[in-house]
Amino acid sequence: LGLGRADISFSSMSLAEMDRQPEQDAVVTCFYLDCHRSPLEAIELIHQSLRPGGVWINLGPLSYHHPHGLAPTSKELSIAIEEKGFDLEDGITSWEEDLPYYIRPKATLKEQVWRPIFFVARRK
Repeated sequence: LGLGRADISFSSMSLAEMDRQPEQDAVVTCFYLDCHRSPLEAIELIHQSLRPGGVWINLGPLSYHHPHGLAPTSKELSIAIEEKGFDLEDGITSWEEDLPYYIRPKATLKEQVWRPIFFVARRK
């Protein structure tokens, strides 16, 4: 990703736990945007956490879980991401394969299939 650093460390935390100082080189979100109460607020939090030139990598569906919240399409999401101050490196793409999700118990096995989106965005 061209971060140009030899030292690396990993942390697992919620965005609410991160300092709002732009010091992160990269943020990776997986199945996050559709779970956040406001996808636009999530974009803002990630933007605040990344240093200029920092990278945001996302994989996850757009199966929003908040019935009274915004539910942007991938096109609307790409506009919001770019307006916030990111460059989408290759746009937003659909994952090549469906990802099955199983709900337990096995006696009443229910399968849902999601087609997540993937993108890499760099903060300007």
